Amino acid sequence: TIRKIANDVGFGQRMICVVLHNHKKTGKRYRVANVNDAKVFEDAKRALEEKVGNWMGDYPAIPDEPLPPDGTLGFRVNKYGLKTWGKLFNERQLLALITFVEKVREAYRRMVEEGYEEEYAKAVVSYLALLVSRMTDYSNTFCMWNNAWEFANHMFARQTLSMLWDYSELNLFSPILSGTWDSMSRQILRGVEAVNVSDIPATTFQSSATELPYPDNHFDAIITDPPYYDNVPYSDLSDFFYVWLKRTIGDLHPELFSTPLTPKSEEIIQEPMRHNKDVEKAKKFYQDMMSKAFHEMNRVLKPNGIATIIFAHTSTTAWETLINALVEAGLVPTASWPVHTEMKARLRARESAALASSFFLTCRKREGNEEAYFKDIRKELEERIKERLEHFWSQGIKGADFFISAIGPAVEIYGKYAKVKKLSGEELKASELLEHVRGYVTEYALGRILKGIKLEHIDPVTRFYILWRWTYNGQEIEYDDARILSQAVGVELDKIWGKGNVVQKSGSKIKVLSPQDRKIEEIKDRHPMILIDALHKACLLWHAERGKELENFLSSTGYLNNPVFWETVQALSELLPSGDKEKMMIQGLLLKAPVVTSEERQITLERWSG
Repeated sequence: TIRKIANDVGFGQRMICVVLHNHKKTGKRYRVANVNDAKVFEDAKRALEEKVGNWMGDYPAIPDEPLPPDGTLGFRVNKYGLKTWGKLFNERQLLALITFVEKVREAYRRMVEEGYEEEYAKAVVSYLALLVSRMTDYSNTFCMWNNAWEFANHMFARQTLSMLWDYSELNLFSPILSGTWDSMSRQILRGVEAVNVSDIPATTFQSSATELPYPDNHFDAIITDPPYYDNVPYSDLSDFFYVWLKRTIGDLHPELFSTPLTPKSEEIIQEPMRHNKDVEKAKKFYQDMMSKAFHEMNRVLKPNGIATIIFAHTSTTAWETLINALVEAGLVPTASWPVHTEMKARLRARESAALASSFFLTCRKREGNEEAYFKDIRKELEERIKERLEHFWSQGIKGADFFISAIGPAVEIYGKYAKVKKLSGEELKASELLEHVRGYVTEYALGRILKGIKLEHIDPVTRFYILWRWTYNGQEIEYDDARILSQAVGVELDKIWGKGNVVQKSGSKIKVLSPQDRKIEEIKDRHPMILIDALHKACLLWHAERGKELENFLSSTGYLNNPVFWETVQALSELLPSGDKEKMMIQGLLLKAPVVTSEERQITLERWSG
């Protein structure tokens, strides 16, 4: 209903409160918006009409360029009738930004009139335009008020554009807030000062990564941070800034602003909307274009040069595509490192599984076109992975990052060969390599998590649950990645979702349920009972203070005096994060654990194995 109203007649808005600085002491003062506040806003609306009427620019004063079509990655606002970039600002914000644009353009004219060299004036005004561009990120109707720290967040705290039902409007002349003229000036100046460290000027070019304007064997090193598959709709998001920069300095940089919006047809991302919603076509386009870009890197790299590629994605498909492109281009990863790059606050804010690290792959040109059989390189592959996993574990890399960390060392061996074949003579695909990697990492991680408990003593579903909680905790992930994780422990995913099971499927998303997500009476009473189901039922009985029933249940299932059960419970308790409700339940349940001697433990294990 709200969407229909928004599309038919548009949204209204109402000012709720005003936040004031208390200049005598720290903190802020809040008051309800009054009639005068509303009058000031109405005055701004009238001033905007006058400003637009007198506008002399090459483009309309208010950006009328269209937003990307509904369904584009990261965009949700189109559904609510917001169809142009100008619709993302209220009238007072538009008045302020258009005025700043006018004044920056006037600064160029005055500098030239006063005798400054045109190129110097152009450089200064370009920095001023970037300053205004930074302000637009803080002066729109998608900036949430941060209640904890009492400031306005910027629009692109996340690389998406989702609907927001209340927003904060910034006073752009405040001397102390972020996002204002003063604060953005300081940011631009800090950037200029930081790069002014050498008398040797840098040379920059704008060109396509698939057609580099350099001769063969030209560079000692290339460092690139390529697009992350389907993570970010870079050019669509950049249009937010492009439309304002075009109005500010488009005439000074005509080669950069010759198109209505940023070019998109050749952009290397996996975006089905640009391929008639065909996911496979979008995936092939991404891989083909990445391969072209890597071929160009190979061409301009010296024979003994190195290329460092930065990548971050939880999806196995994204990594498969990257590996295929590298191998096709003849670039061989020779070293890899996970580097912690994400702020904890940002990770907590995400609704889906996220990596805390970016992965740096250092590559060299492949020498020759040697081929190998997987059986001949398998031992070397496993030894290399194990060696690096030992190091990553000692460095505190865990969860999804740990699984992704193993891809680099695997590709170091795999990528040395132009082709790796199976015994059948067919080529071992990157997707099959990653399945092997997932199996190695699964076994290694479970061994470390369970601290010596033999894996054969624990059923596959429980292994899957422990691995999931360690890797993704309580997050939802795509079906394909969940399926790959389940296959690594020998579980058929579709057999363990649905009512009474530990997995929940919602559309293309998979989530593993914790005990508080389940009901005692719905947990399936299998024979023998799966350890994780028994644990969850025990947690719920403990939480409901049904002590006698709990003891009878554990006794009847054979878990009461089973050391594997209690040691697994202890291991799960240690891996869950502090404050997790399941962790608290488990810690309470552990108080019920019986004391077992080493002799009794061995006898029970032998009986359990039998």
